[in-house]
Amino acid sequence: MKSHSFIAALAVLCCVALFSSCKDNEKALQTRAEELCKYIPDHELLPEAKEHMTSELYDALEESFALALEEPMDYDWIYYFVSGNGGSIPQFTVLSVEKKSDAEASAEVSVQQLWDDGILDEDTTMLHLEMQKIDGRWLLSDFDGRKQECQNFNRAARRDILVKHAMDSYLTKEIGVHYQHGDVSITYYVVINVDDNDSTDVRMYGDYWVYNYNIVGDTLKTVSGGNHPGCMHICRNGDDVRVTSMDQVEDGAGNQASAQRIFGADYNAFEMIQSDSESLEELRREEISRYVKLHKLAVSYYQDFGWDAVPIEYGEECQ
Repeated sequence: MKSHSFIAALAVLCCVALFSSCKDNEKALQTRAEELCKYIPDHELLPEAKEHMTSELYDALEESFALALEEPMDYDWIYYFVSGNGGSIPQFTVLSVEKKSDAEASAEVSVQQLWDDGILDEDTTMLHLEMQKIDGRWLLSDFDGRKQECQNFNRAARRDILVKHAMDSYLTKEIGVHYQHGDVSITYYVVINVDDNDSTDVRMYGDYWVYNYNIVGDTLKTVSGGNHPGCMHICRNGDDVRVTSMDQVEDGAGNQASAQRIFGADYNAFEMIQSDSESLEELRREEISRYVKLHKLAVSYYQDFGWDAVPIEYGEECQ
């Protein structure tokens, strides 16, 4: 009997110890989940986050933030994963954790916003964390499926960049080359519609412009250039993207008829864009600023013949 009692007591102690160990492990995992919440991007991806994320997640986020700088107004969603457009700091509360295996775990987290005036928002949003154990450390591997979202965005953005480069190259080398040469050629355009049903013949309908400039002191002096609306035909084959041809709106008497034929149902949209000279000039200024910043040109103005010089402003989109 004594032997059986001893074994039973020992079993109880083992169960207690095991339960206590499990609770300790759960508490440690919950504490780690709370730490990882600090590295979820809120308007910016912290450099130190790299040490607390899997390489796959960090690389996807890092590329997305870099690509978003190219077109900040189109991709501003990347900045607001856990809060809105400024004025608040997210407050995280880990509600539960689940260890799925020795190397995988998840956590359910509530998020409230603490505003600049010290008031904690009553509204709560939920956040789902995925964690992976690598080399003995729990790392953030995903949150709310954002890793896949960023990877999809990165693929699409890389493709768009290749298309943009191909269009720029065509405008400068196939069209701009027929104008009087300058030190630099800078393009800008408004894409009105895209037909990408056939990757070997993607059709980009738009209002295209190219200008050549000479660098004179701190000013880009306009040498030549002009407007070439129409439809670009683009062949996409992986990373090989090139403009194969372009249907251009005719000058002179055939202008309207050719524009109606090329743009079809989008003709009215094309007319509206062409008639908005103020918006087109603003777009030109933005693209000049971007080009100057990218190529580190020591210029501060651009100037058309007979007009005052226009300051080149380096807005946030050009940083």
